[in-house]
Amino acid sequence: MGPTLEAALAEGRPHLEAKYGAYRSWEQDKALPADDQWSARFDELARDRFLLGDPARVREEIARYREQLGITTLIVRVQWPGMAQAAVLRSIRLLGEQVLPALR
Repeated sequence: MGPTLEAALAEGRPHLEAKYGAYRSWEQDKALPADDQWSARFDELARDRFLLGDPARVREEIARYREQLGITTLIVRVQWPGMAQAAVLRSIRLLGEQVLPALR
C-alpha cells in the first residue's frame, strides 16, 4: 500500500512480478483450477488477488470482500522479498491509521 495508487504500484509491482514469475517457473500456475489462470499481464494478475493501492482503494476492496464473501478475518502481507523497510513500515502505518479504523 502507498499514499497513492501510483506509489503502491511502483513499490509493489516489481516484487510481486518477481515472486509470481518464480511461481510460473516452478509451474505452480498449472496446479490451479481451470477457471483460475495467472495472466502474464500484471493488471490482470493483480485483479482480485492483491490489495494494492492507496488507502481508499484498499478500504473499498476489503469492504467488497466482506460484502461479497462474508470475510471476518483477513491476513495481510505487506512485505515481499527485496522491499524497502521504509515502504513496509509505511504500509503498516497506513493500514492502522487510514484503512482498518474505517472498516470497524
